Amino acid sequence: MSAERRGLWIAQGLAAVALAAAGLFAVGNNDTFGHLALGREIVALGHVPKLDTFSFWKPTPQPFINYEWLSDVWFWLAYRAGGYDALLSLKLGLLMWLGVILVRLSAQRRSQLAASLTLLFIVLALPSVRFRLTDRPAVFGLLLAALLLLALRKIASADASEAARQQALRWTFAVALAHVAWVNLHGSNLLGLVITCLHIVAFWRTPLTRSRLLRVLFAQLAASCVSPFGPFILTDAIAHVANPEYRKLVSEWTPWDGSSPGLWAVALACQTLLVAACIRPLRRAGPQGHASLYCLVLFGVMSARSLRFIDDYLLIGAPLLAEGLALRFEHASARRMLAGVHACVPLASVFAVYAAAGMPPYQPLGHGWWPVMLPVVSGEWLRVHRPHARILADMPDAFYLMFALPQARFFHDGRVPFYGPAHTRLAAAAMGSRNGFRSVVDRFEIDAVVLHHSLFDERPLLRELRDTPVFALVAIEDRQALFVRRAAKPAVTAESEYHVLVPGYEPKALLAPAAPLAEITRELGRMPVTENTSAYRAWVNTLLTLRPLARDAELAGFRPPRDDADRATFARAFSALKLAADRVADVPLLYAYAAAAGIGACALDEAERYLALARTQGESRETLLLAQELSLRRGARGQVQQFVTQARTLPEAAHDEWLVGLEQELRTPPTCK
Repeated sequence: MSAERRGLWIAQGLAAVALAAAGLFAVGNNDTFGHLALGREIVALGHVPKLDTFSFWKPTPQPFINYEWLSDVWFWLAYRAGGYDALLSLKLGLLMWLGVILVRLSAQRRSQLAASLTLLFIVLALPSVRFRLTDRPAVFGLLLAALLLLALRKIASADASEAARQQALRWTFAVALAHVAWVNLHGSNLLGLVITCLHIVAFWRTPLTRSRLLRVLFAQLAASCVSPFGPFILTDAIAHVANPEYRKLVSEWTPWDGSSPGLWAVALACQTLLVAACIRPLRRAGPQGHASLYCLVLFGVMSARSLRFIDDYLLIGAPLLAEGLALRFEHASARRMLAGVHACVPLASVFAVYAAAGMPPYQPLGHGWWPVMLPVVSGEWLRVHRPHARILADMPDAFYLMFALPQARFFHDGRVPFYGPAHTRLAAAAMGSRNGFRSVVDRFEIDAVVLHHSLFDERPLLRELRDTPVFALVAIEDRQALFVRRAAKPAVTAESEYHVLVPGYEPKALLAPAAPLAEITRELGRMPVTENTSAYRAWVNTLLTLRPLARDAELAGFRPPRDDADRATFARAFSALKLAADRVADVPLLYAYAAAAGIGACALDEAERYLALARTQGESRETLLLAQELSLRRGARGQVQQFVTQARTLPEAAHDEWLVGLEQELRTPPTCK
């Protein structure tokens, strides 16, 4: 085997391993469970249903075109055969083949340098695309897009000989078969049609290749009609993609904004700069170079309009970008360039490992399933007590509950194209406001609500449900809470309901002088001890433990420790609260109270980190005053004195017990040894 061929095989293997490692995390995406539920139904029925059976938004079952029914079946069969690890193995196998094909695609024209560059770009892209490498049908779409590019390149490179003509026909037949699968696996099959059209435009002045590519396009169009829904699976998908309203409804369908990870914007900008550097060499490379450039521009525009296409731009675009850069530097020393790229791959790997830890989906390497974000306890309560419930929940939670509760029905779930923009907005309003909820609860006979008590946007609904006697609180998890209609059968018993525990991370209910401690402790004692209740239980237990250290008013912070017992209490509290804050994430008050416990425990650097996290969503009274506590323990007495003096000029601070505590501490500043 030649050195060049050996290098190609190594690059393919490393790309496969890199993508598999990036996707090696436990099954936990909510969408996965929706696909499992749909696949389970198809296998049980023995056919693909034409009418929806999971919702109650209309009086009669509505037509439902499932773009991804074949993916649903594959996922369910894998799960049924070997559980979550079998499902994970299916995904990893697809990702490994994707790595092999991407490197092979780049090596078709520019050989070893392009293959090595492709490997480098794949590794660099992994932290930004990892959130797209979940167990969802999109993984099938990525693999099929790469296969299509490889097939089109084979067809376009065939000459006029009889052997080449036969080869082109075989590849055309393969594309048609692959497109039949793609149409039934994932809605991104529309991208396949566009990619072929771009190649036709690039080769328009080459009659032989143009006719072959037109034949491919006609084969794809014919294949698009081969589904349980006939051509409607294509036309309905086009109508969905062409409607700009859908991009406003799901965060993953929106473009990058300030709330998205900054690395995504950096990755997109760097990729675009590299594409710009490849324009001239690809334009000079003839029709195939033009086709690669057109595809790169297409992927770039798609990713700028919607984050769901960032993986297409960074991964599927990697071999096309590598081709352009290899052309740009083809007159340089090939050996020196290759050595430089090989030296960059280990550095890129270190970057990928480091950066991926702080990027979505925020999961470590692992297998099995990841219940952290899922309403598992709520689903179990409903399974036992109300298996036929009519449920209002966030789209992601509803997808999981579809799998956990086969007999339940849902006001709205993740199938946004099925429900349409108007009903999706109605569901969002019902979850986000009291008036929105009141407008649908009786009209649609909703008898169970699963909400995110950790989200600020859903606090109005939480208050509405707690204020109305119609609903009873029966489950509290780290993120979710379950309310059920009292009048529904079977009735809610007193032992099933939580009367004094308050969902959410609000300290007042636990630190108030009149808090019913015995009842809080009793209700906490009968809460299920599971992974999905650990953060909330830690929050309640820790604040009850810290009550003796709270200042006179319940929201006035904590006094400094006076002895070793106090310091040990703060240390235990900080350990529990930082685990809870890291687990739930993005709850400012939870971060703030973790910082308060850290200050009491003299873990000042860590306390400062949690205080910074609490401030990411804006400054609050707690963060302002905790910053002074932190400064005082760092010895900045003058700074704190100036703050207290200025604060005393404000009318609302006249009787603030926290300021009183700071004034006392200024006379005898607490220190950390």
